[in-house]
Amino acid sequence: MNCSICQNLIIPDSISKWDKGNNAWPINDGRCCDNCNHLVVMARLKSQEEIEKDIIEWVRKDVANLDDETKEWLKKEKEKEGLPNADDLPK
Repeated sequence: MNCSICQNLIIPDSISKWDKGNNAWPINDGRCCDNCNHLVVMARLKSQEEIEKDIIEWVRKDVANLDDETKEWLKKEKEKEGLPNADDLPK
């Protein structure tokens, strides 16, 4: 089997004998060699970072649309739990 990123032959693992390589998503839907897997890991981390930023922005907007009574209740609940306020979240 060839790597779907670099097209080189996927070398079987010397211990497990696994010869199917690694999941190449999100680079592509194929399988990749161990050498290219670092590209895949970096792409996954970047995707996760972007997802987290989107969630934080969604929460900020959602909280901004709450009525004052609900905002005050939420603030007290977060203080009880030691959770950060929306202003404390990374931008």
